[in-house]
Amino acid sequence: MTLHVPLDPTTRGMISTAELAAMKSTAVLINTCRGAVVDESALTAALKVGQIFGFGADVTEVEPIDPESELITLPNVVITPHLGGRAVECGINATRNAVANAERIARGEEPLWVVEPV
Repeated sequence: MTLHVPLDPTTRGMISTAELAAMKSTAVLINTCRGAVVDESALTAALKVGQIFGFGADVTEVEPIDPESELITLPNVVITPHLGGRAVECGINATRNAVANAERIARGEEPLWVVEPV
């Protein structure tokens, strides 16, 4: 299962005990959207007992993750340091989008991309 949602009040902690219990024991949860979408305490408990098979992420609930976090000690967990979006193309697209938004605002138009505070 992969997660692709923004972080907002309706998605914060959306994967927790009940959702993890509904997954098959062979499930691998991948989170590359926002760390706080997953309740890491519930996730750690589920991984420890084999309720789900594994977890991979490029984001964590708190970044950087606490070096004492039990989650990073589990053998069925792979976490990268929030670098998945660092491809050259991501930087080019972000720059193009920022310039396009600035041009729209300069013309008195509404911007296309607005990031709302969480």
